[in-house]
This record gives sequence, C-alpha cells and structure tokens, in this order.
Amino acid sequence: MPSLPPLNVLTRTFVACLASVVTLCWWIAPSHSADETQSRPANATVRRIINQENSAVNLHESREVLSEYKGDDQLQEALRQNLARPLSLTSGDFDEDGMPDLVAAYAGPSSGILVLHRGNVDAIFPDSPQAQQRRNSGEDADSPFLSPAQVFAAPEAPDFVAAGDFDADGHLDIVTATRGSNSLYLLSGDGHGSFQPTRTIHLPGAVSTLASGEINRRDGLTDIVVGVFGSRGAEVLIYASAKGALKDDPEVISLPAETRSFF
Repeated sequence: MPSLPPLNVLTRTFVACLASVVTLCWWIAPSHSADETQSRPANATVRRIINQENSAVNLHESREVLSEYKGDDQLQEALRQNLARPLSLTSGDFDEDGMPDLVAAYAGPSSGILVLHRGNVDAIFPDSPQAQQRRNSGEDADSPFLSPAQVFAAPEAPDFVAAGDFDADGHLDIVTATRGSNSLYLLSGDGHGSFQPTRTIHLPGAVSTLASGEINRRDGLTDIVVGVFGSRGAEVLIYASAKGALKDDPEVISLPAETRSFF
C-alpha cells in the first residue's frame, strides 16, 4: 500500500485548491470599479455569487383573511367569537372554476367545523376585464378568497383532513379523521362547492395518523393511508380502488409499533 504524503504537503495542497476556487469566483463575479473591488473581501464576492445562483422564493407580508360566513348560525358564531381551535388545512378546486380553494378544519365547542374558502381568480389576474368590472362595482377583487366562506359541520374535531376524488365521480371530496377515533368521515363533493351529508367509515382501531395521495399505481384517483392501533396491534390501512378509494376494503399491513406520521 503506497504511503500518504506528509501532512504539511496535504495542507499546502488544500490551501492551494481553496485559493484557486476563491480566485475563480473573483474573476467570474460582475465587474466593479478598482476601489470597490479592493475594498470588498473575497468571501463577500463568493457570497454574492452563491446568492445569484440560488433561486429564492420571496413572499409578501402575511395578512389576515377577512371573510363573512354562511351556513350554520352556531358554527358561524363560534368562528366569529374565536371559540374554534384551528387544526388542519387542505386545498383543491372544489367548485371547478380553475382556482384552488382552501378548506380549514377547526375544533368547535360541540363539534368539528370545516370552512371552505373559494379561490378568487381576480387576485391572480387583477387586470382582466372581468376583474376591473368587479372592482368598479365595489367588489373586493384583490382578496385571495371570495366572501362569504361556506361553513360545514364535522362529526368530530378534524385533526386530519384530505382532499381527493374518493368516490370516482369526477368531483373532489373531503375526508376527515380525529386522532383516537375509530372512524373516517367522507363528504362527497358535487363540483359546485357543496357536499353531500357525511358518510361514516368504521375502522378496526383508533386513528393515529392519515395521509393521501397516489399510493399504489398512478390511476388519477387519490388513495388514503390510515395508521390505526386496535386489538390486533398497530396497522396501516391502504384505501385504493379503481371504483374510488373508499368503495373497497383496504389493504392491511401490520406494524411492529404504532405510527405517528407518514412522510
């Protein structure tokens, strides 16, 4: 086995390579005046190049979403009086107008609460003739969501909420679950921002976590994965079917311990 070079030789080689990198960065940096170049340290030049090469996402300052509500009077009052505790969010185009909508889930004083905020196309295209016409008539064309927001009741506080076409009818639905509960709840969408009465799906254990997405084959339908803990121990239930995720029995996978989240 060949012997390694002495340590001082390795050190000099490393320093020489580092100097070459800094020199290269210096030469490819934007040109500056002699005085400016002499006053700027090398690490500042390198930092400038790194910032130019790495794209960044710039966000505006946050602002409160102001909205009126329509729906159950008691649920509206809980939201207005800050008696509802926010739990989870999901998004999807529930009214099929081409704009994503937002569903916010809350724990209310006596039940769960779901609020559908419909996306406002004028916020994306503020200069369109339609947006200008609505602005001239006094409507709020700059708000990201339309008002009023629709309020729905959920049987339990929705720790988990997911959006997808879970019954294969071509419209987005909502599924909710509560940590520790033995049920899933399905609200089937009609494509116009409204939902059918809640359907309950009973589970063989208490919910510990939930996720949705294309789990098995890519068939254009959203699947549901639920972690439960029951008499048979920890299990994962995979709801996936060409007829709609919740129209067939799930695939069951046993786990050595209870799962708390899916990635």
